[in-house]
Amino acid sequence: MHSDRTTAEPYTAVAGDRWDDIIELAHEPALVTEALEALAATAEHWTLVSSVSVGEASSTSITPRVMSMLSQKYSTLLPTWPDSMDT
Repeated sequence: MHSDRTTAEPYTAVAGDRWDDIIELAHEPALVTEALEALAATAEHWTLVSSVSVGEASSTSITPRVMSMLSQKYSTLLPTWPDSMDT
């Protein structure tokens, strides 16, 4: 799916669709939060690729604190790692 997320209601066309995996490409927390709120209930897994890791951070970048908040709120979408990967 490709959508301009800065427009009003960018997820209307796919409301109710089921998703095996969503790959999120974003650097603005508001866009990620809106996408999660619109699609998380119908997604089996969510992968976030934040471009903040490769460029200069701005005041709207996804910081570790924002990632932590998103992870806590949407923890059911995160993978369960085997114990051997914890170290």
